Amino acid sequence: MWLNHKFQITGVDLSPTNVEILKRKGYKAICGSVTNLELEDHISDFTVCNGVINVTSDPFLAFKELVRITKPSGYIFLNVTNKFNPYYYIIYKAAYPIRYIYWNWSKSIIDYIYPISKIFFQPFAYLIYKQFLDDQSGKTIFMDGVMAPRMALFSKSMLRSYAKRCNTEIIKFDYNRYYLSLASIMKVN
Repeated sequence: MWLNHKFQITGVDLSPTNVEILKRKGYKAICGSVTNLELEDHISDFTVCNGVINVTSDPFLAFKELVRITKPSGYIFLNVTNKFNPYYYIIYKAAYPIRYIYWNWSKSIIDYIYPISKIFFQPFAYLIYKQFLDDQSGKTIFMDGVMAPRMALFSKSMLRSYAKRCNTEIIKFDYNRYYLSLASIMKVN
């Protein structure tokens, strides 16, 4: 059924390098931030935001932007870090000194820390994804999940509050494998 429809997919990424890679592969992509999307109002039938708003400086502003670009009666798939995710309290908090050095003194610390970190996160990757990660995927996940300067945590009640404040209806909630993330599908009214 879905394959018979013509879709226009637009990717948004902060990284100009990632945007150029997508464009070279034939995708439409723009460089920008989810907190200030340079897209028209009500342009998207189905908006996907996977693990992004929780690492922004203002998650609610990012959520409002997702609602703004989604058409009335359109849908949003949102995946965020679960408030009760033990990873945050064990790994993310413990990595604070590394993040501090990275963001305030020297980005080159990553060249030393990332190779060591693989010893620890590859077994978890295998547990979660049923395979070890290639180096590019591993580094991307490491940078997003460990080196992000901030990480907001979400509960179902928090997402309900966001939805209510933006006249959006939650259709479905579900926890991802091992309850690390909270996914939802929402309908914009």
